[in-house]
Amino acid sequence: LIVKGKDDTSEATNYVFASGMNPWKISISQNGWGEIDLQGGYLRTGNNGLWIGSSEKASTALAVTGVVNQTGGYFYQGASGATAATYLSGLKIGCGEYCAWNRVSSDAISCTGVYNLMGGQLLSLVGYTVIGAGTGEGRLVQTGGTFTHNSVADSSKYYNHLTGTKNFQYPMIIGLVGGSGLYALSNGTAKVTKDLYVGGALTNDMPWATTIGVDPAKYPEERYDARGVLSIQGGTFTCSSNVFVGVAGSGTIELGGTGSLTVKDNALVLSNATESVLKFRLPEDGFASVPLKVTGAGRLVLTSGSKLVVDVREYNGVRDGRGQKIKIAELAAVEGAFGGFEVVCDESDRSYYEKATYVLKDGALWFRLPRKGTILIVQ
Repeated sequence: LIVKGKDDTSEATNYVFASGMNPWKISISQNGWGEIDLQGGYLRTGNNGLWIGSSEKASTALAVTGVVNQTGGYFYQGASGATAATYLSGLKIGCGEYCAWNRVSSDAISCTGVYNLMGGQLLSLVGYTVIGAGTGEGRLVQTGGTFTHNSVADSSKYYNHLTGTKNFQYPMIIGLVGGSGLYALSNGTAKVTKDLYVGGALTNDMPWATTIGVDPAKYPEERYDARGVLSIQGGTFTCSSNVFVGVAGSGTIELGGTGSLTVKDNALVLSNATESVLKFRLPEDGFASVPLKVTGAGRLVLTSGSKLVVDVREYNGVRDGRGQKIKIAELAAVEGAFGGFEVVCDESDRSYYEKATYVLKDGALWFRLPRKGTILIVQ
């Protein structure tokens, strides 16, 4: 399907309303291969949302691939977002959670979804945004344009993982219940106003009720094998709600290049459940500006399962043995301490960088280069 509009702002006069396997959703391949090229105009989903390489089937011979290439226009996921007891609705990229819900497993099962956002606007305004779930592998690759997740629930229960209070919103999840998810931002802007999970989520983290949402009786709580990565190498990513890393699986936030992540007035939590990694890739000349900011009433929450990783393989800055500090984060507040620290470097540089460390002090996180002839201690 190729969608062309008169221009990128033709929402009112030039739009396409499309449905896929049933009248309630756009389904880009539920068993087979499908692709949409959105070049302009306005494309809106139906009731169950936009499913890209995702399926509500539980077959042991499921092979699904879906691709969206957006260079302009609007893709609007804004229908009711109703969710059945065994699958999710909303914007889904590479999701086979139905197989995981029903404990159907086979090496022949694959759900692969790719969204290439190069221009225009991708708006996820109702229901979940899930990248990689169950038997699925999902990738949202943003090299331009604007992505927004600002999703609200209608009558569902929502449990705030941090505070224990109940709200009415659908989160964004990268990697869920055994799935593998990647959000790679290299240019453009991303805005998330609801909670963001990187590396799994639990039943209580998702809206559910008797007739809508995730049925706790069917959700496989024993699954702590999700894999989620949020990689920001350029552009700006802003979250005005909580960010949870590694709640039910392996979660990694990776910052490098000219990319920036800002968490406003909420918590960035590196969980203790499985694996939670905060990784910085130092550019050749170091960071031109601080890549991570937790601002306002926000805070960085660290646990014994959290790990700080600094990759210096591209770095070619000053190394004169004076122990220079490179600021990598500005933090309004900090709770806890990192459980681990690693410097990734070439083997030829290992003897130098093995004495590098970090400093977490006075509202900032610094990477400290080795001081010649001195053993440095983490402060």
